[in-house]
Amino acid sequence: MVKRLARYYARVINVLVVCSANICRSRIAEVRLRAELAERSISASVSSAGTLSGRREVPPEVKELLAETDACLSELGRQVEPGDIEAA
Repeated sequence: MVKRLARYYARVINVLVVCSANICRSRIAEVRLRAELAERSISASVSSAGTLSGRREVPPEVKELLAETDACLSELGRQVEPGDIEAA
């Protein structure tokens, strides 16, 4: 049973954080979750997207907050795509 569990948990974890526009909440959650998982040595892919169409600009306050981290995120939000959900 332990070997079976080890194989199950050896798969890559893909997390998708979703909010409306992908300019504030999901961006910050993505960065925080990625940092928390890395701190616990949990290998995972973390990304974020929004449900609204159109690429909206990230507010200056969020850019400033994220600049304090190692996050390299685009300055525009992105819309969630079917492939994102399938991969997560």
